[in-house]
Amino acid sequence: MGVAAMSGDHELAIVKVLHNKPKIAICKTSDWNLASKDTRGALALARFAAEAIAKGKVSDLKLPKGLQGLQEIQTRIMLSEMSRSLAFEREHFSKKMSSILIKQIIQGEQIPYSQYEQDLLKSKQAQNLITKLFDDQFDLIIAPSTIGEAPLLKDGTDDPVFCRMWTLLGLPSININIATGINGLPIGIQLIAGPGKDAFLLSSARALALALPDPVLRDQA
Repeated sequence: MGVAAMSGDHELAIVKVLHNKPKIAICKTSDWNLASKDTRGALALARFAAEAIAKGKVSDLKLPKGLQGLQEIQTRIMLSEMSRSLAFEREHFSKKMSSILIKQIIQGEQIPYSQYEQDLLKSKQAQNLITKLFDDQFDLIIAPSTIGEAPLLKDGTDDPVFCRMWTLLGLPSININIATGINGLPIGIQLIAGPGKDAFLLSSARALALALPDPVLRDQA
């Protein structure tokens, strides 16, 4: 119900059965070197489960040049927009803001507007490119969600590096828990669908969860 309430599309509250097998690709992204052993294992397990629901063999997606370096572009756009949208709060209430947030605002202020415009243009070009890839080559992408096991509460949130690219592209995505780490906390992967394919994504996520070998993890479906 959370997705339906936030989007306004109440039909998303009813996840339909996946009737047609999708063409699925695995994308490790250009930051794969940051992935822990746990995350690498989770992606391998996701591939195994995906083979049960996929149309044909699960392929590997090597990102074309136009889809590389998007993490840095997303970060710059976010910081630049943050510095402007929070300018009033920084000027009048800086003592109530965290040091991390202040640092990010300062970083955003240092980004030239010309760079911001270039990044917006590149992001639009990348969105057109990924849309074409979805139209021509595959229906669903499986990619890492995080560097490793979910952190302990006292350690805050994990590095979102594996999510930045898909956030910039504006694609619907969902996390699926695949395994647990040494602390008993989840290790997930994410599924990404084409623009506007939210309902299909939810159906695919349920089908993949049901294909997992661990009955406990199948319960998330």
